[in-house]
Order: sequence, then structure tokens, then C-alpha cells
Amino acid sequence: MRVERWIVDALPPSYLHQRVDSWVAYDYVLPGVFLMKVLFFEVGTAAEAEYQEPKAGAQCLHVTASTQAVTPLSADRSRYFFASSIARSEPEEWVEGFHQLTQMAFAEDKAMLEAQQKMISQLEDPKLAATKNDEAAVRFRRLIEQSASAVQPAPPRHGNQDIFIG
Repeated sequence: MRVERWIVDALPPSYLHQRVDSWVAYDYVLPGVFLMKVLFFEVGTAAEAEYQEPKAGAQCLHVTASTQAVTPLSADRSRYFFASSIARSEPEEWVEGFHQLTQMAFAEDKAMLEAQQKMISQLEDPKLAATKNDEAAVRFRRLIEQSASAVQPAPPRHGNQDIFIG
């Protein structure tokens, strides 16, 4: 599932030093992988592209990418993996700034997710409600549920089929 949007005339990460139009593309991939790509452009680029995908040849100021994966361990625990990238050709201070921003963002996510889980765990019968901001996550959760219900159990294995060498 893909979600794309423009963020227009916005404050960028501090290392860009100018307001920008940002094209953000989110890809949600089963079973639990999230890919995000952000392209930063001069203000006005979104309007020139009629708020659709950036036109070929549009002058991109900067690109970042992020990959995240969530692996459930139990009903109330998950492993959360993440990686972010920035172009190797960017100035060293941008690379360091991007690294610090990424670490801060994921530390904030971790604190928020752990606090939410703590509150949910304290409720006898939690009733969770989604907001408009949760639309993509709700759609992705439905895809996961549909995929999980379509999975058939594997037939039992016999003999040396369970032995892996290598």
C-alpha cells in the first residue's frame, strides 16, 4: 500500500536552512515493513507539479529514506528495527544532523509506544479508537489481518526434510 503527499512551504530539517516543499512517499509492505522516502524541493515545486508526484527533472535539494520493520514477539511486545539514509555526497554536518535527528525521532517513538502499551495493558477491556491521522495504519492493519487469515498451516514434515545444512 502506498501513501503519497506534499508538505508545502514547510520548515525543513535545520541543516537545509530554507523553507521547502517536501514530497513524502510511504510504502507499507506485508508483513510489517514501512519504507519512507522524502524529497525536498524549492517552495513552489508542489504547485508546479499540480500536487501530484514531482515532475521528472524537478530540481531536488535533498533526499532521505527510512526503513522500519516491526516483528511481533507476543500480544504486547514487538521488535522495532529501523535504518535511515542520506546521500553520501551531502556535507558532513548534514550527515551528522540527520543522524542525530533520526536517533531523536526513534527515541521519541519508543517512549510513546511503550507508554501507550503500558496504558493499554492496565485496561481490562481496552477500546481503541482511530483518528483521521491513523487512516493509513488502519488500512495496513486490515491488509495484515486479511493476509493472516488467508495463510494455510504448513503440512507436517517427515524425515530429513527438517534438516538444514549450510
